[in-house]
Amino acid sequence: MQELKLSESLDSMDILMTATFALKENSNTPSSQEGNPTLNNFKSELTQISWVISSRDTGGKNNVSFSSEVAAALLELIKKEQRRTQASLVYLRNDGAKDYKTKVLQDFLRQERIRHEVTERHCPQSNGLAERINLTITDKVRCMLIDANLTPKLWPYAAHYVVPIYNNLPHSALDNHKRPSDAYRDSSDFSKLYVFGSICYGLQPSKAST
Repeated sequence: MQELKLSESLDSMDILMTATFALKENSNTPSSQEGNPTLNNFKSELTQISWVISSRDTGGKNNVSFSSEVAAALLELIKKEQRRTQASLVYLRNDGAKDYKTKVLQDFLRQERIRHEVTERHCPQSNGLAERINLTITDKVRCMLIDANLTPKLWPYAAHYVVPIYNNLPHSALDNHKRPSDAYRDSSDFSKLYVFGSICYGLQPSKAST
């Protein structure tokens, strides 16, 4: 059995759960259809903070370069999480997506003694927290798109907008219903937070307009 990097206290141990998801435009459009964009969701069990990173559905083709980009982004998230929370990541749990099978990521996990768990196929219950946040995100995305009267094709933009809001709402799994951003020690800036779907105008430089 692989040796785990354990901390002195259970409160300083973390599990990072990941799952890939997509929004169906209609009941006849499978989420795995080629060209349909997908997102990778990352969820920390310790702080309940969530992140999303863009992915691509390649219709079964091996997109090595983009898988490497997702793996690199995940490495940065792990390092940032450990610095901010002073916690040791002991498990990385995901749904078997090929983005997490790159050599760089696997070498890093072995070096840090982080156990990589791959959940059973067609069994989302074994990665319940990550799958549950996927449902939360997609529900909020649908509401935002309907309210803004926007096409479902813009759902990835709505998802990136939803997650920071989710991270700054009280969470029942945290002490005193803290916000995940507080547990993560993240000082969010809401000065540029606008209603999703608001009309905006691009400013054209005066030299270019003449």
